[in-house]
Amino acid sequence: MRLGAAEPCFGSTIAIQRDTLRRIGGLKAFSDHLADDHAIGVAVRALGLSVVVPGFAVRHDCGERSLAAVLSHQLRVARTIRGINPTGHLGALITHPLPLALTSACLAPPRFAPAAGTLAVAALVLRAVLVRDVARHFGSAPRSDWLLPVCDLLLFAVHLASFCGSAVIWRGHRYRSRADGSFVPQERAG
Repeated sequence: MRLGAAEPCFGSTIAIQRDTLRRIGGLKAFSDHLADDHAIGVAVRALGLSVVVPGFAVRHDCGERSLAAVLSHQLRVARTIRGINPTGHLGALITHPLPLALTSACLAPPRFAPAAGTLAVAALVLRAVLVRDVARHFGSAPRSDWLLPVCDLLLFAVHLASFCGSAVIWRGHRYRSRADGSFVPQERAG
């Protein structure tokens, strides 16, 4: 809780009473926040009220139509999380076991290479098990296992890129995120 990890507020599950929304300034008070849902949760807690995470998960399907759009979306999300919780975002590097295991396999002295390779295989297998379990939970078809390493490597690259800069693209517009979670427009993105 001290690191902020136990204080989520997710837009797709927010249910708020009208009086509480009025007391925090309405939705307009959060219109310049990249993580408006998080800012709403912070404002509600500042009133001394509780934010409760629902006991269900919301399924989200990717609506982006190109790899570039997916990567741009993921970079926006990663930079948003970095702004909300920089320490947690830095610590989240350990949530990328495959790229880390592959890096250790490449950098390991020859005598440790087999162990590092075993870690990489274990990371792949466990990731496939996790993806299948999540797909089963949501009643959807699992993705192709051969894409997992590619996705994991790309997401790791996005995570690393999130530390370099503050620009994000949202709906064709380029913004610069600020440390307080708000963002300011820049030029129109191409």
